[in-house]
Amino acid sequence: MAGGIFIDKPFSFNIKCVIFAVIVILFYWLISANTVYLMFPVIFIISYVSMAWYDFKYDCNDKLYSGIYSPISTTNSIFKPQLRKIQTSRSVKDQEEIYLRNVYILHAVAIAPLFIFTSWRSYKKTGEGIFLVSFMVALIAEIYHSYRFFNPRDK
Repeated sequence: MAGGIFIDKPFSFNIKCVIFAVIVILFYWLISANTVYLMFPVIFIISYVSMAWYDFKYDCNDKLYSGIYSPISTTNSIFKPQLRKIQTSRSVKDQEEIYLRNVYILHAVAIAPLFIFTSWRSYKKTGEGIFLVSFMVALIAEIYHSYRFFNPRDK
């Protein structure tokens, strides 16, 4: 963020802030029965600046590394590139370990159970052979990711 707020940084266009602001405007436009179109610039500016301050406070940047001050970093770090070289005071000490832990949690808690449920639910439609294969793959994935959550791989 910049443009008069920080002296040592000139204004820089942040596409993430623009996308967030457009999503907020679209949300306002979709849910509002009486859309006041003059509110669009106000909503855009407030949303853009809010996202920019969030980026500054939680040490986010265009590379989308995980910070350590937000519970959201637990759920969204699997979608972000991991920090390899540059470490700041706000960075997680071991990005790769946190990334792997979050992948194990996501697979053990959401993906493998969903796969088990869908294979069980579609048993009558697919037949016994496909059911057994999909159920066993899902069960092995559940066991593996649960085990790896408690016993992570060595680097």
